[in-house]
Amino acid sequence: MKQTYINSTELKISEICMGTHFFGGEKKIKSNSPLDQVYKETIYAALEGGINFFDTADIYGYGHSERILGETLSSTLEGEKCVIATKVGRRFNGRAECNDFSPKYIRNACKDSLKRLRREKIDIYYLHNAPSEVIGNLEVQNCLIELQREGMVRIIGASVVDLKSAVIAIKSGLYKVIQLPYNILQQNMLPPLIKIAERYNVHLICREVLASGILSGKYSLVHKFPSSDYRSQIPRDILYAQVIATAKMRFLEKQGCRTMTQASLRFVLDHPNVTAAIIGCKNPQQLQECLKASKQESLSVAEIRKIYEMLFLSNYN
Repeated sequence: MKQTYINSTELKISEICMGTHFFGGEKKIKSNSPLDQVYKETIYAALEGGINFFDTADIYGYGHSERILGETLSSTLEGEKCVIATKVGRRFNGRAECNDFSPKYIRNACKDSLKRLRREKIDIYYLHNAPSEVIGNLEVQNCLIELQREGMVRIIGASVVDLKSAVIAIKSGLYKVIQLPYNILQQNMLPPLIKIAERYNVHLICREVLASGILSGKYSLVHKFPSSDYRSQIPRDILYAQVIATAKMRFLEKQGCRTMTQASLRFVLDHPNVTAAIIGCKNPQQLQECLKASKQESLSVAEIRKIYEMLFLSNYN
């Protein structure tokens, strides 16, 4: 699998990053769940498939995702050499999740993440979907710099939800990795960041590459996600638009050779300014489907052109 060095460090990451959002459970603390063994098997399969880059967050399962990842990777020599990215800034206050980007919380959360991950240093430490005013806050930046100087964090990054936050993060010179949403149906954020990211030598890591699974083509207009699934919170009109737009992309499938999932992932991997694409897999079977995309041919110029034509004709994006 293709790998890329992060800036001037010795860190080399695979073009496919394994996301572990699902490993945290259904938004509640879990331990010793029957699914935990499936998640661990998925991590082992990722290692065998050439993935050496894993993404998590302390809020996923309120630490459970980090715990599973730490337990599994620390059990093999190959796993101990992997690159782990985690996030900070979201916490559970006993009743609900809330933002907390205070220096005190960031420092304590970093120590807790290190324990759960069984690491001495976090390879990439993202602010978790922080608003622009937090990303540019000097106290927050100084806290992250101190953690880096103390050897607890290797690279500082920002996971963003809007263009303004991304630009502020990049121009600060502090955040060397930016995580942002990008997929066939959601392309608005990446293009404006290309030149500025190149100028500041910042890497772009893409999440939601399958539009929360919609681009797999497995969901219909009548599908309803259970209330425990974060996708149940997607407004119905947006969900409908995504399902309809995905149906128009079926021309990308090649019977027996390429699925919608693989074509959608290939679309992201083909972008020259994307360092890595994050995939979220619940089991080894889903993972194997995604791994094949890394070895497949790039989408053709004609296919890319037709994607844009279909999006334009459907007035999407």
